[in-house]
Amino acid sequence: MQSEKNTGRYRAITKEIKKNSKQRKEEWIEERCREVESATGINTGKLFQTAIEICGAGTARLATVKNKEGKPLDNKAEIKQRWKQHYEELYNSGNPVDRTVLEELPVNNKQERMLNIMEGEIEAAIKNLKRKKAPGEDNITAEMIQAGGSCSVEMLHRLCNKFYNDKECPSDWSKAVIVPIHKKGIGRNAATIGQSAC
Repeated sequence: MQSEKNTGRYRAITKEIKKNSKQRKEEWIEERCREVESATGINTGKLFQTAIEICGAGTARLATVKNKEGKPLDNKAEIKQRWKQHYEELYNSGNPVDRTVLEELPVNNKQERMLNIMEGEIEAAIKNLKRKKAPGEDNITAEMIQAGGSCSVEMLHRLCNKFYNDKECPSDWSKAVIVPIHKKGIGRNAATIGQSAC
């Protein structure tokens, strides 16, 4: 009975301490912010110091990558080689082709080759580009292409038809920027790391 009473008292005191601590911390932060706002002139050093006091200094942790055996890699060249190996295995494994399906497809002899890409197709593709995505190697975003309006449509229409007719794609189209995003709580080998391909 006495222990239940003490436990209840302990919880009430702990709750009060947490409440008071939170209130004092908020008051301290507000006071520091008022000091910065009222300071005359821009003193970036003081501003930075205050931000560190309020937020704390962040520690940048270097994410480790493990090899196939689970051993952490610490050499940049080894890490780069492991990523290369991972993506080669992931994307260059080859897709099985069922030749019987290909043989069953009807042959189209009406035209020797397909017609050029239509301007309306380019316009629809530009309209359907996803916004707020990271740009590729050329640093051109979907928003930039869309903002170009009819100029973008006309230019891309000419370019796409040129590549189609020449039967050759620019080498840049085969490149991708891959950014590893380390997942919390999962061993950091290349197979368990999510990625964002731009």
